[in-house]
Amino acid sequence: MIPFFRKIRKKMADDNRPLKYMRYAIGEIILVVIGILIALQINTWNEQRKDKERTNRLLESVQKELLINIKETDESIAHYRSKDSLIFEVLNKKVTYDDYKSNYSLRIIIYNRNDVDIIEDAFKNLIGFDSELPKELDSIVLKLKGVYGSEKEGILNYNKRVEDMVTSNLKEIETNKKWFSDMSFFNNITDDMIEYQLNDSIYRNRVANYSMLGIRNHFNDIINYRKKALNLYEEISDYLDLKKDSSIVKNINDYKHYIGRYQADSIYNANVISENNVLKLNLEVKYDTIILVPFTLYPDSKTYFISNNGDDNYFGQLFFDEDNEVSKLSISKGSLRVEFKKID
Repeated sequence: MIPFFRKIRKKMADDNRPLKYMRYAIGEIILVVIGILIALQINTWNEQRKDKERTNRLLESVQKELLINIKETDESIAHYRSKDSLIFEVLNKKVTYDDYKSNYSLRIIIYNRNDVDIIEDAFKNLIGFDSELPKELDSIVLKLKGVYGSEKEGILNYNKRVEDMVTSNLKEIETNKKWFSDMSFFNNITDDMIEYQLNDSIYRNRVANYSMLGIRNHFNDIINYRKKALNLYEEISDYLDLKKDSSIVKNINDYKHYIGRYQADSIYNANVISENNVLKLNLEVKYDTIILVPFTLYPDSKTYFISNNGDDNYFGQLFFDEDNEVSKLSISKGSLRVEFKKID
């Protein structure tokens, strides 16, 4: 009886063997599929990591390029700042024979220039991967296209126009003034040259034209470009968690000496305040709180700053007394200059 049951069990086992093989095969297939999916996912993660690393490298290059361009604009701003005070003196007939005799910068006021050379290699490399950049960078990329596009073109346009103006100024004295050959790059100055710059209306007109084209237009475009480039520099730095250059990203706490009340004349006061970590100058009627003209102040140093009112930009300067305390503030542009005495 027992051998009989053994035969039945053996036969049943033999009958289930294909099912076991099938289950085993299916299990093996599932394991292989899972392995492939895991491998694909790991590969996807690696590709995403590489893409992010590449994007971050490209962005970091753009951040460094923006820093170079911003510092390039600073050189031109300093150039125009030095011209501004001289232009004011000339157009308001405050210069003398001795001033021209002793001041080389005054003699060449309309005969030199400082172009802004904006580089864009890093930006072009980034845009080469535009379609592969993550959506979260759309806003930054759009702003970059503006800064490297229309903003840059505006500056380059005025680079050329200022160059043409300086060339025309030199051509005028080369053609019409006998003393041109004796100047030796304006180092040797003659009485005839001083007479021309002191009293000739044509020369004064050319100074006014230099002021209009250079300071009112070129300088203004440079400042507007710089502000947008600086905002992008900070935005990219924050996105990548990179250290910011303290020479261009100012700590407002270092400029608290700007804050206070100033008086222009018997009618107007200027109130400099810190608001949302930004310096503001509000021009007000004396004994009133109505703000006539609001300015934003951008400090360059302890002494110098740029003031902005909408699309217009002006040079600014603080003056100090013998105790190294702020005594007055001035805002200027070409023939315009307003001074505010500090009263509080």
